[in-house]
Amino acid sequence: MAAQPSAQAPHAPTRPTGRRRKPSWRAKLLLVAFAFGLCLVALEVILRATWSGQWTLPKEFMLPESVFTYQFKPNIDLTIPIADSGTFPVRTNARGFRGPTVADIASKDLRIVGIGDSFAFGWGIRQEDLGLVRAVDAFAKAHPDRSVGLAHVAMGGWGPDDYLYAYMSEVLPADIDVLVLGVFPGNDILPLNHSRSTTPTPHPPANSAPSLLSRLRPKVYDFAKSQISGSMLFNRLAIRMGTVPDSFKRFATDIDAQNAEWATTFFYLDQLFTRAKGRGVEVVVLCYPSSIQISAAATIDAAGLDHTMPERVLAAFCASRQVRFIEMAGDLTAAAASNPDLYFKIDRHLTAKGHDVVARVLERELNPILDDVLKRKAAK
Repeated sequence: MAAQPSAQAPHAPTRPTGRRRKPSWRAKLLLVAFAFGLCLVALEVILRATWSGQWTLPKEFMLPESVFTYQFKPNIDLTIPIADSGTFPVRTNARGFRGPTVADIASKDLRIVGIGDSFAFGWGIRQEDLGLVRAVDAFAKAHPDRSVGLAHVAMGGWGPDDYLYAYMSEVLPADIDVLVLGVFPGNDILPLNHSRSTTPTPHPPANSAPSLLSRLRPKVYDFAKSQISGSMLFNRLAIRMGTVPDSFKRFATDIDAQNAEWATTFFYLDQLFTRAKGRGVEVVVLCYPSSIQISAAATIDAAGLDHTMPERVLAAFCASRQVRFIEMAGDLTAAAASNPDLYFKIDRHLTAKGHDVVARVLERELNPILDDVLKRKAAK
């Protein structure tokens, strides 16, 4: 009998299906991390080549020793970059400041000195675009029979202690008529443990010797920090989570707590007011609002804060010392409704358009004070 063939067919050779093995989640994660790292490296290279950072004071143009936190060398021309791209020119006088010196205006019929930080200095703009310069120019044109002089003793990075030292070391013993003090509550509220000294003492400027750590620190970190600190999105999120950012504490509504926080600043302002008024100087405080106050007033108030609190606290202190006070927040808020370019977006200082508003406020509020001073002088 013939053998029957097997009912089971032989196995066919295995053929490749054409599908590759899927990469594991670890491989995907490594790939994403590698791509992200490459992007960070590329961004770091770009930032180091093009981004100067916020409020960069070129140390090669700074005095190696000064009674101030920062001071430029005298009689120099320099160009300073700003974080929003672009540059602005600075020419210093024989004392290291912009514009005429206090000595240059000594023979004028009306002698005005402006003291302050970067807002009074005119950070990001030309000297002639400053609101105070333009207002005084308008006053001088309206009084062609009287000579009017304006000197600036102002510098980026200064605080209330620098303002006092500026008056003591740069203005005295000159005879001036009006002192216009620019105050920016955004960083003029000194820490309570800040030293209190009425003696200007020479010391190396704050940025004279950058540490190795600061030179090695990635620019990406500083860039990200500058974006977050000025972002209302992040600040709003922090407030909703129950954390009030440090930059918002000046809007807290407890007036007694605010006065306590301002104590060191008030110490220096009081010392300055006393010295100036004791010599018959008319003192005027000009309060510069922050860009956050103008662009996010409703958000600040909705969080249970008060966006007008810095002006309220400072105005009350000035009133208690019989010092004239000028605020600009209302005018800047009204102007911002139709012009969003009053402040640099990243740098957050007033632009030339912002100083247009400042000039209008000062022509309305300061120039009548200047007129009164001239009349009092004429009556003597």
